[in-house]
Amino acid sequence: MFTIRSATLSDIPELKKLYTDTVMSVNLKDYSIEEVEDWASCGDDRMQWHRLFSEQHFFVAENERSEIVGFASINDSGYIHSLFVHKDFQHQGIATLLYNTLERHAREKGAERVSSEVSITARPFFERQGFIVDEEQRRRANQLYLINYKMSKKLNKLLTEMSNEELWQLFPIILTEHQTHWKDDFLNEAKLLKDKIGPENIEKISHIGSTAIPDLLAKPTIDILLEIKKETDLHNLIHYRPIKIRKRSNSCMIS
Repeated sequence: MFTIRSATLSDIPELKKLYTDTVMSVNLKDYSIEEVEDWASCGDDRMQWHRLFSEQHFFVAENERSEIVGFASINDSGYIHSLFVHKDFQHQGIATLLYNTLERHAREKGAERVSSEVSITARPFFERQGFIVDEEQRRRANQLYLINYKMSKKLNKLLTEMSNEELWQLFPIILTEHQTHWKDDFLNEAKLLKDKIGPENIEKISHIGSTAIPDLLAKPTIDILLEIKKETDLHNLIHYRPIKIRKRSNSCMIS
């Protein structure tokens, strides 16, 4: 299990070692030994680390022994300067955990996009997060110029961030007033289910929610079936008004 916390200046020696070890091993598959040595040497400048800490928000990932297994940084405009995972902890979801933290920070600061300059090695990961390549370039590391990519991602609003007007544009559903027969429909459904599954399973029936969409019952048959289908043989029950038990046809609405 890995946890995320904000980094402090006292973490710099450990971050420097992680950075150097990762570049010299993980990135060696895409760059020459001369290139990774030049790139790794960028981490030797302690003043540069302090400058980065003053400009970027640094986060570290720790394992259960409080060892730093990854770090990442971003500024308030959404520019990601770094994202590195310990060479011995690759492919364990740490990069995704760190990236999600960075994107959440960018959203909280009101950034409309996130961007980064991404190595050949990291490009597939960023593409999986929804980034696109804006430009291939040769970027100076220390003395050498290495191939990397300017990449960016537009931050679309989350549903929880949308106004009611925006939600209506996204989901243009016309609602109606509650219909008087819904209560009877629900009671009939509950009785039908009780008869079908037996009184010993009645506690499995729960009213998850209602709907005001025309011509749909007040629920909860579909959700109940999804909840209890593994314990019962309700695959023959189809949700219609009036409710009837029907033989299973070629298709079934419960999967």
